[in-house]
Amino acid sequence: MRLGRWFLMSTVLTLTAPLFAQSRPSAAEIEAERAALFAQADADGNGALSLSEFKTFESLMRDKITEHHFDHLDTTGDGAVSLDELQADRPGPGFGHPPF
Repeated sequence: MRLGRWFLMSTVLTLTAPLFAQSRPSAAEIEAERAALFAQADADGNGALSLSEFKTFESLMRDKITEHHFDHLDTTGDGAVSLDELQADRPGPGFGHPPF
């Protein structure tokens, strides 16, 4: 079961790699970030995540991915994403991309 969860998180990070396009962290940096989030979620420090801790871990991962995506979209670096910045990053229609 743990292997499945780690596989899921690895897959999430792999599929979200384009979100990191601006700064392109290395695999080692991604692993270090994931380990730090794991340690943060491991409230009792036993080296394993209970269901509650795992929910926290997933939430932390989503937040981190969202932060990276925001940073990628904020091409002006002003701490805000304009409609122009959002639309400039929009992929064209095609497989896996909704036409909206």
